[in-house]
Amino acid sequence: MNANEAKLLLQEYFRYKRKFIGVVSEYSFTLDEIEDIVAFDDKEIIVVEIKISKSDFLKDFKKHKHTYFDKSYHKFYYFVPNDLLDFVLEYLKKADGSYGVLSVNTRNEVYIAKSAKTLKGSKYLLSVFHYSEYAKLKSLIQRMSSELIIEKRKNLRSKK
Repeated sequence: MNANEAKLLLQEYFRYKRKFIGVVSEYSFTLDEIEDIVAFDDKEIIVVEIKISKSDFLKDFKKHKHTYFDKSYHKFYYFVPNDLLDFVLEYLKKADGSYGVLSVNTRNEVYIAKSAKTLKGSKYLLSVFHYSEYAKLKSLIQRMSSELIIEKRKNLRSKK
């Protein structure tokens, strides 16, 4: 599995299985960090960092990425393939206990291997949307997310 395939799986998981309003990839809350996946609904914002190799996973901890406390999201997950899962779960026992872990089973379905805790200091970004416009905004974002997933699926299939 490569990172693009993982992004598609996660986008489908959050949009269709978890019924989140929106799912985007390569989004930045700050100028110095780009998140692989951001999923949001009217209750929470979840960030997922995709790690396909052990060395890529360990790099995050060398640069103190995702360790500061004034967050613009509620929960943080790592997504790793099953062959990396045991290592990551063991490593995270020594790290900050708020990290969650997502992986993929043999049927290519995303599942929660370790639940994430809500981060202290997270900001609630969706409160900027005025309530009267929320239904329209929700509908537009759901459609946008679905369209993006369909296009990404077509693109990946055409490359195989």
